[in-house]
Amino acid sequence: MTFATYTERSLAHVLTPAVMADEIMASRWLESLVRGTPQPLMLKSNTTEQYGYFVVGSSQRIVAIAEHGGLDLPIGMAASTTIVRRVIQASRVTLGDNRLTFDGYQISIAKYRDDRPIFSISPKQAAVAALVMEDALNVAGHPFEPAVVNREVEVFGRALRGVSDVSVADAAGRLIGLGSGSTPSGDDVVSGAAATLAACTRANDPISVWARSVLAEICRTTVEAAKATTPLSAELLACAVQGYMLPRLIHCIRCAVNNKHIDEAMSELRLVGHSSGYFLASGAALALRAAATITNQENYHVKPY
Repeated sequence: MTFATYTERSLAHVLTPAVMADEIMASRWLESLVRGTPQPLMLKSNTTEQYGYFVVGSSQRIVAIAEHGGLDLPIGMAASTTIVRRVIQASRVTLGDNRLTFDGYQISIAKYRDDRPIFSISPKQAAVAALVMEDALNVAGHPFEPAVVNREVEVFGRALRGVSDVSVADAAGRLIGLGSGSTPSGDDVVSGAAATLAACTRANDPISVWARSVLAEICRTTVEAAKATTPLSAELLACAVQGYMLPRLIHCIRCAVNNKHIDEAMSELRLVGHSSGYFLASGAALALRAAATITNQENYHVKPY
């Protein structure tokens, strides 16, 4: 993972109340936690000086805090380099009442990142976007994964298009937990597809009706995701089915829809994790490819749930 480097300022300057109010931006996904009753955040082991993952209270929910200009995860908050390091090193951290508190410091959280897009596109636009993304993925090169991952991704894609005996729910379930890492590759594919479908459901067009029915199938599987994958990946899957996604993925999809600057956008997305960016884009491309064929699917006429 790569993060922008920010010039260090004196701690006395950074931690003055006036500056602190502007230092943290949170994903809208975290709004209920930010506004709710303060809860302790317990630091997980997989952390660096640039970012840290925290478990919320006694739950399985995961919150990330990282430097501005980093990945901007939908489960995350972005802060200055100094604040990130102080929070990671703190003996006690709490989140709630619209602020992050650590070792006696209180930082207001008044800004939210808009990472829940709306995609209003036609089947023809979806077809173009899928082709553009697929070409960019081919140029980027497929990361090494066991053959079973590639097979199950193909099954999932066929299920989304309605040309498989395997249901969407079963195909997604077979991918979740498949692959290595804190967010397995199979999870990333499902997340990319689910987030893209969820963004389509929020538009008022023909694709939105179809997308609701398909997303409902994926949701049937993701509610059990915590048992099959890592807590971090389960939280990101929960975000995805609600339409929250990385700004880099949003930008990549929009570039694909407009057929502009896709190579640059894909290169930035590919920097996410070891191979997460590639597989998130793969899932989005599968969803767009399926959306392009909705006139041939019975689900096209399914009523919104």
